[in-house]
Amino acid sequence: MKPMFLFVDDEESVLNAIQYVLRSREHEWDMIFTTDSMEALDFVRKMFEAGSGGAEYAREFAIIVSDVQMPGINGIEFFEVLHTIFPDTIRILLTGNTDSGFAIRAINEGKVHRYLLKSCIIDELIPEMESAYREYFRVKAQREEAYAAKRAKAVFLDTMTHEIRTPLNGVMGMLQLLKETGLTLEQMEYVQAAMDASRRLTKLFNNVLDYSRFDSGQVETPDVAFRIGDVMRHLNDALSGKAKSKGVAFTCTVDERVPERVYGKESLLRQVLYHLAENAVKFTDSGAVAISATLLPHAGPRFCRILFAIEDSGCGIPDEKLLDVFQPFTQVDDSYIRPREGAGLGLSLVQKLLKIMDASGLAVENGPCGVTVCLSAAFRVWEQPLPLAAPGAPSGSAVPAAGKILLVAREALAARRIKKALLLHGFDVDAAVDGNAGLRRLSTNDYDLVLLDLPLPDMEGQEAARIIRTSPGLAAKAHLPIVGLSSAPAKRQREQSRERGIDAVVQKPLDDAVLLDMIKTLMTRP
Repeated sequence: MKPMFLFVDDEESVLNAIQYVLRSREHEWDMIFTTDSMEALDFVRKMFEAGSGGAEYAREFAIIVSDVQMPGINGIEFFEVLHTIFPDTIRILLTGNTDSGFAIRAINEGKVHRYLLKSCIIDELIPEMESAYREYFRVKAQREEAYAAKRAKAVFLDTMTHEIRTPLNGVMGMLQLLKETGLTLEQMEYVQAAMDASRRLTKLFNNVLDYSRFDSGQVETPDVAFRIGDVMRHLNDALSGKAKSKGVAFTCTVDERVPERVYGKESLLRQVLYHLAENAVKFTDSGAVAISATLLPHAGPRFCRILFAIEDSGCGIPDEKLLDVFQPFTQVDDSYIRPREGAGLGLSLVQKLLKIMDASGLAVENGPCGVTVCLSAAFRVWEQPLPLAAPGAPSGSAVPAAGKILLVAREALAARRIKKALLLHGFDVDAAVDGNAGLRRLSTNDYDLVLLDLPLPDMEGQEAARIIRTSPGLAAKAHLPIVGLSSAPAKRQREQSRERGIDAVVQKPLDDAVLLDMIKTLMTRP
């Protein structure tokens, strides 16, 4: 395919001169000439829309040469727009002004790659175009190589996620089952110690994985409607027990002026506050940790800005370490033998999360009795009602006394563990080793819920769910609740799976309480 060039100049005589100089290259280059800068923008827009739509004929301009002074939009403004759409396109400014200061400023600001005097068109245009095209080809090749590396990294992360979480899920599952077998007190202590070690390993793995994904931009975080109070209650439930075991008071408070419902990146806010609050608990041996959410003024109509503060009475951060602690894999005490565990990823993760949230940076104050960390984030005030629990739906963690479940899992150890846990809670369970076996069982038996591994040996779990929802032969079973079991990040799997008819996704390593609560919720809904 021939490279594509665009030439823009409001003087027809200049365009005619360019066409004359380049007439010998017509068979090598596709060239478009226009005297209208707005028409040039329209060319660019149509080409961008074709590329965004995935059209096979979608292309981009390799080089655009534009005059500076034109009616409608000048050359530098045109290149500013072009840079946001086609960053690889080489932008050459054509000028009749021998005072090149303004063009050099434009080059330094990254808007223009190079400039050419109109008086030099005859002698210098072709060498300039050839040089620019070589540069375009080199930049394009580098970008495609970077994209390929990014894709390879994504595939590697997905593979490692599955390969590590699957055996870890088996270890933790068997330990949970072992606790139900009438152990002695000493044996129970050993099992609990193994469980705690497995949870620490899971947390470390999740942090490393999250950091890698955020670092490579592999994150999709949709905005949702939520309550700040729910986020704070979740935080209290997650960390108050750990604080209490150290004799540390743990409180979460919400300013009564904070809107009841807001719209924004709830999942990222939860992660930010959890990392900061957990850090505060980890480094506080006595006293208190207090988390607060306070409404800030002047956020604008229908918006609010909330200040989150995490205060602790811990050991503090030495002044010379304040900047270092936000670097990945860095801790205040970086010696091999240290009293507190961790890989030093928490605060660096927080910084990446805040950037995605478009929130303010962290402000850290080293006080005489601990550390205070503050951040602010803007949310839209949500005026529509959030969905409420179905009337009459049971509350608490109790699980329905009976129900028949179809379990489709690829790993024999994982399937055995899940089946055993469900049997202990009164469920009847049939197991299948792949998607086709599961569909055959479903066609000849009645079930109350389906548990699907994602992926399966013979098909993707999402594809099995789609068949259940749409196959005429399974029309009577199309309403069944379907839960996916995934090693991939839960948020991404939820988004991908919802389109295929999977009601919920539980992330591995599986926590029995989370899985059973999900089953309870889906089996008792109207």
